[in-house]
Amino acid sequence: MARRKPRRTKGTGVIYLRADTGKWYYQRTEVGADGTRHKVTKTLAATSREAANKEAQSMADGARAPDKAGLLLAIDRLRRDARPLPLAAIWDGFLQTGPTASAGTRRNYAYTVTEFISWAKGQGFSTAGEVTFDHAKTYLDTLWATGISASTFNYRRSALSLVWSKLADSYGLDAVWSSTQRKADKYLQGRRPLSARQAAVLLESVESDPRLEPRNQWRALVTLQLYAGLRLKDAVLLEWRAIDAESNVIRYMPIKTKARGKTAIVPILPPVQSALDKLPRSGPRVLPELALVYERAGRRDEPLQPGEGPRGVKTIDKVLVGIIQLATGGDGKPTDTNIPQRKITRSPFGAHSLRHVFCTQAVRAGATAPQLAAMTGDSAATACKFYVDAELIRAAPLPEFRRLLPGHADTATDPERAQLHRLADALPLERVRALLKSLEA
Repeated sequence: MARRKPRRTKGTGVIYLRADTGKWYYQRTEVGADGTRHKVTKTLAATSREAANKEAQSMADGARAPDKAGLLLAIDRLRRDARPLPLAAIWDGFLQTGPTASAGTRRNYAYTVTEFISWAKGQGFSTAGEVTFDHAKTYLDTLWATGISASTFNYRRSALSLVWSKLADSYGLDAVWSSTQRKADKYLQGRRPLSARQAAVLLESVESDPRLEPRNQWRALVTLQLYAGLRLKDAVLLEWRAIDAESNVIRYMPIKTKARGKTAIVPILPPVQSALDKLPRSGPRVLPELALVYERAGRRDEPLQPGEGPRGVKTIDKVLVGIIQLATGGDGKPTDTNIPQRKITRSPFGAHSLRHVFCTQAVRAGATAPQLAAMTGDSAATACKFYVDAELIRAAPLPEFRRLLPGHADTATDPERAQLHRLADALPLERVRALLKSLEA
C-alpha cells in the first residue's frame, strides 16, 4: 500500500495523504487521564494540503486543553509513585545533585538541614515527602521564636528551599519552603568607605603594624582592595596571569559572581603597580603565603598538620578589619541601645569598605556607571546603589585616582587644567584645531 512520507506541520502531530484511499489523515500523540500515551489518527475532510493543515490545527486546538489536563494528572501520578526520601538521606541526596556551593556554604547548609531533621523527627515524620507547607511554616515560626536575626532566618529558609528544589524531581517533593514568607532584614548600618584621611592612616598602619608579615604581601593586599576595588577573596587569591602588564590592567573573574561569567577589568594605578613590583613571582599566586593562610582557615574541619599554627574562621579578615577600625577610630556601631528587634548592628567599617572607597573615588574621578560596572564585575545598578557614597564624593579626594581614567583632571586640586578645559570649550573649532597642532609640534 503506497503511502506518502508524513510531513510535520507547525505544532504537534503530522498530516499525510494515503494513495490507496486518496484521503488526508491527521495523526498525533495524546496523553490519557491515566497518564498513558497513545497515537490517535483522524480522517480529514480536506481535499488539499492547505485545507488539511487548517483542519488539523483546529483539531489540535480542541484537544490541547484535555491533553494538558492529562499531562498534569500524569505528573501527579508520577509524584505519588516516586520513591520516598527518608529524612536521614536528605543531605546525601542533595550532595548527589552536584551542588556548586563552596565548602563553607555547604557546611552551613548541612547544619540547617540537620536542625530541621531533628525537629521533623520530633514531630513524628520519617520522610521528606510528609512535609507540607503548613509544617514548613510551623518550623520557621519555631525557628523565629528562638530569637535569631531576620538575616539568619532568611538564610536558613533559602537553604531548605534550595535543597528541596534540587530533590523535587527525583522524590516528588513540593515547593513547600519557597512559598513561605521572608523576614525584613535591612541592616541598621551598611558598609561605608573610608575618608581620604582614614585611608592615609590605614596605609601608614600597613607599613608599621607588626602583625602584618610578610609586609610586601599585606601591602599588596590592601592596595589591591583600595586602589583596584577587589573583594578580599579575589585579592588574596589573585593569580599573576590576571595581571596584564601590556595593557596595564587587571583582568579577573570575581569569585562571588563567577556564575555570571563576567570578567572585571580594572586599570592598574601607580600604588598597585608599586606594590606588585615589590613581590617575587615564585608561583601562580600573587600573594602565596596569605592565600595559604586564607584557604587554611576555610578547612577548619581537617586535622592540624605537624607544625601548623591555629586556624581562625577568618584569620586574614580579622586582622584586616582590626587595622581598618584603628584607622577609622572605632567600629562605628551605633551607641543607641534602643535598637529594633532582630536588626543587625554590624560595624560600618570592614574589609569590604575598601571596595566602597574604590567605587566612590572612581565616580569622583569621572567614571560612568558602565565603566564602574566593568571595573567591579557587578551590574551598573548594583555598583552605583551599594558601593558609591554620595556624601564622600564631595569630600577630599585620593589624588592617586586622578590617573584612573585617561584625560581626567581633578578640578579641586588642578584649577589650571580645569581653566584650560573651560577655555577650550569656548573657542571656535578651527582655533582648537590650530592649538592642538601647535601643542603637538
